[in-house]
Amino acid sequence: MLTLRECQEKLVQGLNNQNDSILKFIANNPAISAQEHLAIYQSSIKGALQKVLKEIYPVCHKLVGEDFFINMINGYIDEHPSRSADLASYGANLAAYI
Repeated sequence: MLTLRECQEKLVQGLNNQNDSILKFIANNPAISAQEHLAIYQSSIKGALQKVLKEIYPVCHKLVGEDFFINMINGYIDEHPSRSADLASYGANLAAYI
């Protein structure tokens, strides 16, 4: 049996596409698989991080346009998962990434 901390760590790793061992703890049903359940949360997190980066870098967003900006920050989000509950500091390394 996993401890709460171990379960939370596996979930974070799964959400960040670092480890899929959390999938065996997510219920499958005929309508939606465990992977699809996890993908819903991954998509929600990515959307929130996109929104945060648009708010932090509005000029960059306006200069390069929506499509380019989203493509660019999706790469950043994939390589730099959020490590803090405070999203105000997320994106601090975006300039170096660009």
